[in-house]
Amino acid sequence: MVGERVAKDPWSDWNDDDPGNFQPGDTIGPYELLFPAAVGGMAAVWAARLRRPNGTVQIVAVKLLSDAMRGDDDARAMFLDEACTASRILHPNVVHILAYGEVRDRPYLAMEWIDGAPIAKIFSNQKAKRALLPLGWVLHVMIDACAGLHAAHEVRDDTGELLNLIHRDVTPENVMVTFDGMVKVVDFGVAKTRARAQISRVGAIKGKTGYFSPEQVMGGALDRRSDLFSMGVLLYLLVTGHTPFRGKGPLEAMQQIANRNPQPPREIMPEVHPELDRIIMRALAKNPNDRYQSAAELRRDLEQVSLAVGESYSDKQVGQLVRDLLPGVAEARKERIDQAIEELDRILAERAHPHKPQAARPEDATEVMLRRISMLPILQ
Repeated sequence: MVGERVAKDPWSDWNDDDPGNFQPGDTIGPYELLFPAAVGGMAAVWAARLRRPNGTVQIVAVKLLSDAMRGDDDARAMFLDEACTASRILHPNVVHILAYGEVRDRPYLAMEWIDGAPIAKIFSNQKAKRALLPLGWVLHVMIDACAGLHAAHEVRDDTGELLNLIHRDVTPENVMVTFDGMVKVVDFGVAKTRARAQISRVGAIKGKTGYFSPEQVMGGALDRRSDLFSMGVLLYLLVTGHTPFRGKGPLEAMQQIANRNPQPPREIMPEVHPELDRIIMRALAKNPNDRYQSAAELRRDLEQVSLAVGESYSDKQVGQLVRDLLPGVAEARKERIDQAIEELDRILAERAHPHKPQAARPEDATEVMLRRISMLPILQ
């Protein structure tokens, strides 16, 4: 997919205090920005509206490189590489990239809006109840995550050659579950391909260290099996309630990853199914040759365990648990989006007819919009 360079919208005035110097109502190609859903040091993610020629409307997410990173050549290259690479992955369990390019010398990518939460949030909310997530739910989610990860690992270039894509940051934050029960692997921002391996600086640490593979810790060559180790760490967390490597800080955790074999889950929880214990420990093998060789292979074994334990969840049941653990969040998000669209339409109408008499307003329309949406519950 080829991105497009979009010209500056002539009627917008930028506010330097807004995320990335953008504000509600600005356009990124066909996407109309509604409000910033998440702002970080690397990028800001905006909720946006896409109005199609047939009259339908789609809410999408638009990710924009932050002001702090726009002058960093490595950050720009990494951002655009994420967009280019991820746009090739077409699978229901991987976030779908709609378009990418640059606006005002700032890289952007537009992707599907995921109405749900990362596993990290779901897990922490369940842990607050002093309980683990149901095993059937865990197996369903991890099976689907394996399917998405395998699709990413198998992505090819235009000649049909494998790109050898490695996510490198498979963590609870980067696997999301929607309120409808769909599982999505997200954020390929630190992924590497054969063609763009030069992007990362030598010795640079990218990703969440507690989920690193031994070869990541040691600075060795990586392939898809590194991601499978990270999947093993995630599976260990969801089954036992904690990660297998728990140092006092990142350095100690990395030392454990490199040098210490984790305690088998059954030694912590005897009720863990023996086959599930074997699967987790194989995924966490220090030697990549002793691990699963593909996410598809790991998925098949998890499917067999799911049948053996007799705890099968449907998509609907998976989504309902997310709703139960985030009560009212789905409704609050819909309300925020609906009100943001209402205010955006008001702004667009006023700008389209600047001389039409309007009721006296104490504030500019954009200020009204920002104030109103700020009073609504934030996206979680």
